[in-house]
Amino acid sequence: ALRVVEAGLKAIDPLRALREVVSLADTTIDAGGASYDLSEFERVWVLGAGKASLRIVEGVESLLGDRIAGGMVVVPPQQAGTVQLVEVWESDHPIPSDRSVEAGMAMLRLADKVGPQDLVVACITGGSSSLVCVPPEGVALGEKQELHRLLLTSGASIGEINAVRKHVSVVKGGRLAERLQPAAILNLTVSDVVGDVVDYITDLTVQDTSTREDALRVLGQYDLWDLVAPSIRRYLEHDPEADGPDLTGANIHTVMLVTGETGCGAMA
Repeated sequence: ALRVVEAGLKAIDPLRALREVVSLADTTIDAGGASYDLSEFERVWVLGAGKASLRIVEGVESLLGDRIAGGMVVVPPQQAGTVQLVEVWESDHPIPSDRSVEAGMAMLRLADKVGPQDLVVACITGGSSSLVCVPPEGVALGEKQELHRLLLTSGASIGEINAVRKHVSVVKGGRLAERLQPAAILNLTVSDVVGDVVDYITDLTVQDTSTREDALRVLGQYDLWDLVAPSIRRYLEHDPEADGPDLTGANIHTVMLVTGETGCGAMA
């Protein structure tokens, strides 16, 4: 049984997977069918957040070295790993905290430094919804924390939980990607969700497939509507910002380094 488990863990190691899927030849990055000639970009930035993001950032840094202009990665406390060119921020999971907001604001400030001729390598994985949290104007952090608690204990699926969290945020649901435009974005991520639905995993930098109506439905279906803060109800019902951005035409490519099938196949 332990050999089975070890085989699965070895197969889903993000750093190992990255080295198998992503390569650099001269100035060209090849990743999951997409190629990026670094000579065509002014700068390369690395952004990460999530429970598996540090391992991916380690791999990206070892691959690109001083070609990286800077960046940041937000991780749970006391996570092992060493990077030199990307700033490591510790935050909290599964309920966001003041540190989550500080990290989220820092990520938005960094996004504002990214230019139109830059490449952003985004290493966003599961857990980012708590580690990086910027509530909309008028919604207090305590109200957002209670929303997360209610959702996590409601019996809702991860897709339903994220449908709500993405629509009560300034950074989730592709809003970070919108802030980065028109820079090119290469997403490197790993799946911790059945079905490997991309915007359940790396929702900061991909198109959101859920709607404001989905968020309203989830809160009603699980009898949470009357329990969440009035500010959240007002935001979801009346603020157009709750709809989220349309990223059609954006230069975004996503590579799933590890899927659920990866680990299951290795264990079998």
